[in-house]
Amino acid sequence: MCAIFQLEKVDIQEIRDICEDVTQKCGTETADACFDGEIYPQKPAVVVGGEHKVALMRWGFSLNGSNKVVFNARSEELMQKHMFRPVLHNRCAVPATAFYEFGSDHKKRRIRMPGVPFFYLAALWRLEKKADGSKQFRFTVLTTQPNGQIAAFHNRMPVILTPDAVPVWLDIAADTHALFSPKEEPMKIDAV
Repeated sequence: MCAIFQLEKVDIQEIRDICEDVTQKCGTETADACFDGEIYPQKPAVVVGGEHKVALMRWGFSLNGSNKVVFNARSEELMQKHMFRPVLHNRCAVPATAFYEFGSDHKKRRIRMPGVPFFYLAALWRLEKKADGSKQFRFTVLTTQPNGQIAAFHNRMPVILTPDAVPVWLDIAADTHALFSPKEEPMKIDAV
């Protein structure tokens, strides 16, 4: 399952726009923390929602008020899980330039899409109330069965969206099941 991803400041207009939007909303220091580093559960990340609105959210749904979080959701089980049914219409997309997986050999691997400078991870968001009464937006990344390359070392992978698939994912009236199929395009996998 996807437990780390990365968003680099690639020189693409869409990413430049996202970076500028986050900088204006949250400040340079916060925006810089979301780019060019590995992003782990519980950390803030850039999220894109309807009408291409950009927000900063924490990764992982809180689990029963504890410090544990649910940072991935199996796409094929969303309707069966009480945690996800109420937020199925809260769709968002998380821009990324790479994601990481650990194999049974405990090696960390960085996975990129060759020829594609960035992509999106399908996700769901929800608003949570913290113990102090404040509220916080959080997201969880959807996963699917692995493609042939990932299956060689791991049993899941994130649901990857191309930029042109994001509007379909964000449209709550659209049938999105086809988006849950693993990307079969060759991926660049590096041990790190």
